Amino acid sequence: MALPYVSTADFDPDSVGTYYLTTTNSLDDEEIFVCKLHGPVFVSQLPHADFSASDTAFCTTGCIDFSNQSSASISWHWEFPGADRLTDTNQTPQNVCYSVSGIYDVILIARNSFGADTLRKVNYISVYSPDSASILVPHLDTLMRSGDSIQLCSSGNFLSYIWNTGDTSTCIQAKTAGAYWLTTTDANGCSASSDRQEVSVYPVPTVSVSVNRDTLSSFSAVSYQWYFNGNLLSGANAQTYIAKATGYYAVAIVDSNGCRATSSEVPFAITAINELDESVNIYPNPSSINNVQLSITNNLVGSSMEVYDVNGRIVFVSKLMAQSSQFDLPLSKGVYFIRILSERASVVKRFVRL
Repeated sequence: MALPYVSTADFDPDSVGTYYLTTTNSLDDEEIFVCKLHGPVFVSQLPHADFSASDTAFCTTGCIDFSNQSSASISWHWEFPGADRLTDTNQTPQNVCYSVSGIYDVILIARNSFGADTLRKVNYISVYSPDSASILVPHLDTLMRSGDSIQLCSSGNFLSYIWNTGDTSTCIQAKTAGAYWLTTTDANGCSASSDRQEVSVYPVPTVSVSVNRDTLSSFSAVSYQWYFNGNLLSGANAQTYIAKATGYYAVAIVDSNGCRATSSEVPFAITAINELDESVNIYPNPSSINNVQLSITNNLVGSSMEVYDVNGRIVFVSKLMAQSSQFDLPLSKGVYFIRILSERASVVKRFVRL
């Protein structure tokens, strides 16, 4: 009598050939079955999704490539939340760009005729927004005088700095007019450029000296200092100066912007017409009173009279209509110069008020 059949095992062959199956019943009797399998053999295998990226942490506007490491797959569907390209069906998507900072997932669905497999890598991509610097002007002024400088500094703390001048420090000294900016790199390796900061320079003032007989004049400044043969004339810091000797005169000025300039030297010569000392007399001189008598020769009648202090400032003006005149000169103690000026002559006399 045949032994009863107890059980069989399931088996998925993956190739053609002869297969043997041995069974054992409850009485430990064995039976061997021979099965010959002829091709073709169809093996069912589900896909397995997997991938990697060329970079997973980078700065905005960065682009990356993806490598598809899936197995048993014939089609693919990618999803890139936050990227400029949200989906892709290529096997290995290239040049996927992110322009907005954030942390993003990446999804890959791999398929074949037997099914699909989905892989979602959570928080896989980190995109950083670069921190940009502002240019700070500590002294709040971007207009400077020629020869001066303005300090410009970067805001914030960065790993590196590079100015358009080539400097790599946090602060620089701007010495010329123009635009200044810098590029900074932050802790994430992201670089950004600042806005431009314009720096301006006041124009160098022009200075010249005009000569009218013995009077030297300069214009359009807030302060003056006269020089004779290269030497500073003490107290000579008015707009005009009466030349008292033959030589070379120059003036240094400061304009309303605080800018300085010095004129070229101007030659001046005392001539006979300037040396008519005997034609003018002042009495008393020195004087301890305000009342002063002035006598002139007839050829100087009609001339103008100007009184200057030692700084070249005019402190008194009158007209000489006679050969002898009296004037009330309420002057402080000091040295003064009285100039008689006609169309043909200029006479300067020293006067001392005690």
